[in-house]
Amino acid sequence: MNRIELLKRNNLYWVKSQDIEFADISYPRLNIGELVAKEFTRNPPGKHVSLDIDAYLRSTLRHCLSSQDVSPKGVVLDNLGILLEPDLELNPVKLFLELSIDSVVILIWDYAILDGTRFVWDEANPDYGFVFPSQTITNLELPNEVS
Repeated sequence: MNRIELLKRNNLYWVKSQDIEFADISYPRLNIGELVAKEFTRNPPGKHVSLDIDAYLRSTLRHCLSSQDVSPKGVVLDNLGILLEPDLELNPVKLFLELSIDSVVILIWDYAILDGTRFVWDEANPDYGFVFPSQTITNLELPNEVS
């Protein structure tokens, strides 16, 4: 049984970037910061920047998932810091949870994690981060050696 078969939909996973480099996971890895930056270049933000970016991310991620031939479908999301920008007024936790209903969602997070549910950019400012409901996100324990 490969690692993909062990992952379940309806659950979020997190992993450090160095731990996923040699993992047996073939899901596409999307750089969220890069996606948002490209969208800003194509469509400069207007009055409703949060709605525009939210709709763009939902559409892009759903398209990525729908084009997969594996079961369960999944995605690895990296460079999530842009989603914390207060001016964007996004609700990334809601987006992640909604995506995970039908697919495997793996978040790459290299910063502080408090109480297993609070992903913060800096422990000195713990209000700036993602807060997940308890028991909705799990550390994806991967072997750290290449076999």
